[in-house]
Amino acid sequence: MKKYSLIILGLVVIALGVLIYLSLKKEEEGIGDLTKVRVQLQWFDGAQFTGLYVAKEKGYFKKYGLDVELMSGSYAIDPFEIISAGKADIGMATGDRVLIEFAEKRNIKVFGTVFNESTACFMAIEGKVNSLNDFKGKKIGIYSNYDTENILRALLQKHDISTNKVEIVEAGDVTAFKKGEIDLFPSYVFNEPISMQIEGINTKLFRPSDYGINFYSDTYFSTGKYYKENKNIIKDFLKASAEGWKYTETNQKEAIKIMIELNKNMTYNENHYKEEKSLEEIIKYLGDGNHNQIYYMQKTRWEDMENSLYNIGKINSKGNIDDLCDFEIINK
Repeated sequence: MKKYSLIILGLVVIALGVLIYLSLKKEEEGIGDLTKVRVQLQWFDGAQFTGLYVAKEKGYFKKYGLDVELMSGSYAIDPFEIISAGKADIGMATGDRVLIEFAEKRNIKVFGTVFNESTACFMAIEGKVNSLNDFKGKKIGIYSNYDTENILRALLQKHDISTNKVEIVEAGDVTAFKKGEIDLFPSYVFNEPISMQIEGINTKLFRPSDYGINFYSDTYFSTGKYYKENKNIIKDFLKASAEGWKYTETNQKEAIKIMIELNKNMTYNENHYKEEKSLEEIIKYLGDGNHNQIYYMQKTRWEDMENSLYNIGKINSKGNIDDLCDFEIINK
């Protein structure tokens, strides 16, 4: 009997030891009572998401009680479908796509934009296209159903350039542009122009905001239901990720290393030159409003986007911005 008692006591001690070890490990990893938040990014991992990965690596999300999973995007992933299906909690997409989805009765709510204006632009070989008027007769690349298509059509419409005066084609990769088969290539200021610079190709950029087309790029949204039930979680996510971006601004080289280390599938050159130059450009687009707030949104910017999309026939009604956007959550 004494022998069995000793065995039972031994098993109890072992079990207690295991429980203590697991509890300490759980505490050490910071996953005790954290709230899980899944974030569907709009594109492949890259410099435009650096602040989020820094927030994750530096523990800012954990500080606010969040266990954030960053889900990479791709051509084949529709963030609106992912969010609607409940496979993620917070999504990211360009502002124009958000407006179109909302106009098509998608139940979504917007609560922040990463950049103070669109990072999309059109790139031409220097000296080949010098003005908007030079667009006439040119072959212009787009990515259908993405912001570059909507921006181009809004740009042409605003400046009375008929689509019959240009040739709009699917862009594909940048090879056709370098061969001279496409005159204007749909680009993002932190990507293709930097690649061209590295290759010694001088380019001219046509930024939509320089010509009166004011769109937003990376925009955070959720379902209306998630937003209504989880405003405090959304606030904490915004605060934590903003801290990630603030750290990134003053520690850019370290931030890029964090981004790369957490994304082994990323392709980059050995000295990280492309990534560092991309991040330098991205930093210029952070912050807006009276206090230069990250994620700040201008209502007039959203109204401009809505008007532009209405004028090119992408949405059938206007006046829906207050229902779509929460402009106060950033201040709160």
